[in-house]
Amino acid sequence: MTNLYSADPCSGDPRCRSTDSAMYMTVVRGHENYLEFIPFFFAVLGGLFYFNRAAVAGVFGAVWVFSRFLYSLGYSSGGVNARAPGFFLSLLSLLGMIGTLGWVAISILRV
Repeated sequence: MTNLYSADPCSGDPRCRSTDSAMYMTVVRGHENYLEFIPFFFAVLGGLFYFNRAAVAGVFGAVWVFSRFLYSLGYSSGGVNARAPGFFLSLLSLLGMIGTLGWVAISILRV
């Protein structure tokens, strides 16, 4: 992993005390990235449960959790190409949940 900037990415961060601080920070950033998506995921998941689409929410939710696991494994490896499959799978499952929620909203508005 090349450092494009002159500053150390772990300077001033108390979590960088391990000997392999760069690898440790990739794991931490992967975890933080996962936590950034959780509120949006739960909002869409709750909307699907509210409109009685539990089966769809369960399938898309399980795929999303699995894909975020793949993404975190790829992120912790340090390579950009390793995290792409998990990212695109999580994006597809999230877009599927949003599309289903939009379809339900439109079908309710037509009635």
